[in-house]
Amino acid sequence: MEAAVPTPSPFRTIGRYWMATRPYSYTAAVVPVFIGIAVARLLFPAHPMQWLAISLTVAGAISIQAVSNVVNDLYDARCGLDNQGNYGRMNALVSGLVTVKEAKGIILAATTVALLIGGYFVVTLGGPILWLLMAGLVLAFGYTAPPLKLKFHALGDMAVLLGFGFGMALGAYIVQAFGQPGYLEPAVLLRLILYCLPSALLVVAILHTNNHRDRANDLEYGARTLSNLLTSDTSKRLLVALLITPYVLATVAILIGAATPLWGLAFLSVPALLKILMRVRADEFGGMLVPDVAKLHGMFGILTVVAIKIATSV
Repeated sequence: MEAAVPTPSPFRTIGRYWMATRPYSYTAAVVPVFIGIAVARLLFPAHPMQWLAISLTVAGAISIQAVSNVVNDLYDARCGLDNQGNYGRMNALVSGLVTVKEAKGIILAATTVALLIGGYFVVTLGGPILWLLMAGLVLAFGYTAPPLKLKFHALGDMAVLLGFGFGMALGAYIVQAFGQPGYLEPAVLLRLILYCLPSALLVVAILHTNNHRDRANDLEYGARTLSNLLTSDTSKRLLVALLITPYVLATVAILIGAATPLWGLAFLSVPALLKILMRVRADEFGGMLVPDVAKLHGMFGILTVVAIKIATSV
């Protein structure tokens, strides 16, 4: 008599689904949201915090990030870009963490959450949020999936910059500042760009680190990323620029009086930056370099939020 196959624990199943969404990357979505909210509070300090709306914004941002990650894994595994012979073995489908059916279920669930939250904001806040929601979903699906396949046409970096750099921050800013006099005036939005651009460049650095590591494999399977369009040395120099420029921009903004001097708190992340730069120089792109760049983005972003929060309070 054969032994009965034990039924997987629901908690273990949920844990697999959670890991399949690559939670280490959620800083790319959550940090811009917090920066957008912090800037709205800095510019309109008398306006109370919109706690329900902010909570929904964070949940919506994570949902769109999850959609993007799982769609990316699904199509990269399907076309052979990710396989057991390269770093794609960490792909949730290639590794066997989830099945294709489960991946599609995760995508459907996360998309539903994003649409429900987006629908609430469209009803309560109006047009701008609708356009941001639609753009976010197009970028999340179109990054890898046909017909756009932005990743395969060297447009992935631009998609990430616009979607997870500026789009998330702008959406969160609108949620918090909605209805305040002049909150969408160009001069006001420039302040938002000032604070979110450095963090946005670090989001692109996460992607570029991944693409530099996979440059040969991507090219073999027809994915024309910005990294493999450049020489290896030029690609590395671009990565170094993406990592260092945020600190340069913050310094300049402080010196010319365009940003709070408290933004200097972001430089507490410099030791982590230096470790990453040494590994880039040594061409050590394996191991945990991509997650470590994501952690750097998280540190820089959180310190930026803390600096703006303190400046709002004094």
